[in-house]
Amino acid sequence: MINNNKKTILITGGCGFIGLNLLTYIVKKKEFTIYILDNFSNSNIKNLDIALSNTGKLKKISINEREVKTKVGKSYIKIIKGDIENKIALKKIRKSFYCIIHLAAQTGVIPSIRNPVQDMKINLEGTLNLLEFARKLKIRRFIFSSSMGVLGGSKRQTEDSILAPLNPYAAGKCSIENYLKVYKELFGLETFILRFSNIYGPFFWMKNSVVSKFCKNLFLGKKIQIRGDGNQSRDFLEASDLAKIIFKLICLPINRKHNKLSGLPINLGTGNSTTINKLSQICLSEAIKYNLNPNVEYISKLKGDIKISKPKLKKIKKLIYIKNFRKLKFGIKELFNWWAKNKDYLY
Repeated sequence: MINNNKKTILITGGCGFIGLNLLTYIVKKKEFTIYILDNFSNSNIKNLDIALSNTGKLKKISINEREVKTKVGKSYIKIIKGDIENKIALKKIRKSFYCIIHLAAQTGVIPSIRNPVQDMKINLEGTLNLLEFARKLKIRRFIFSSSMGVLGGSKRQTEDSILAPLNPYAAGKCSIENYLKVYKELFGLETFILRFSNIYGPFFWMKNSVVSKFCKNLFLGKKIQIRGDGNQSRDFLEASDLAKIIFKLICLPINRKHNKLSGLPINLGTGNSTTINKLSQICLSEAIKYNLNPNVEYISKLKGDIKISKPKLKKIKKLIYIKNFRKLKFGIKELFNWWAKNKDYLY
């Protein structure tokens, strides 16, 4: 077990879609002590087995256990089953972490519209619990997964654009961004607010984003459903590219240069925007190679949906030099290859 606090991190939602991709990336790159808090509402230990199967020996573990310890490669991992809304669960992991990566959330626009109160309790109250946890234990760095949805239909989509949420999910993210700024100013917590564009990649079935829905339907022999006319566009970022960014942020030294961006939002994406119609064409082209039977149907437009999302990536370029993001065409190709290798273990 690693005792160096500078290498000890907490990942909430670490067994979710982004969490598993991040975990896979971290254990391949560096030796860490990693604590994971996850309620397993949309994940299970089987997914963890798949994610870490190529990174080292993984002890077989059971989802019925409330706490699991295991060694993967050179990294030590402890998994705790619990909710971020539950302060008792947080008390179980009272420890002076170097960094918290907060990924746990109720994700998706549609669930937030159906139940705004539940969305608020999980996302806003849960995050406040974590911020208080970080403040009391004097944790130095807090990385938060926000969303480009906070800018709504804004055409500029820069980090300093006015917040204009169009749905409860985005409204909650706006509130959390403001709380993070306050905790930075009042309590000195170094916060990185990462506004994710549309993330896709391995473990896609755990998400309800457009790429995930397309792939799930194709692999299950169902029709691809496109809302509206399909001309709405998104910036699609592959999950391992996102993991690379988060990993670099985890490893940054805490100093004045980096602290200038603390408490401020950072847009994450490729800088390119692709229509949903074009995305469907790319997915259908790959589906044919795997003898799938691709079909498309257009359904009604979703209220509160954004027409165009093309974020300006000004701050992340200043903070971290990253180039060669995967182009969507090749990212989807890799996703289909990954599915073909793992399809017997999925769903």
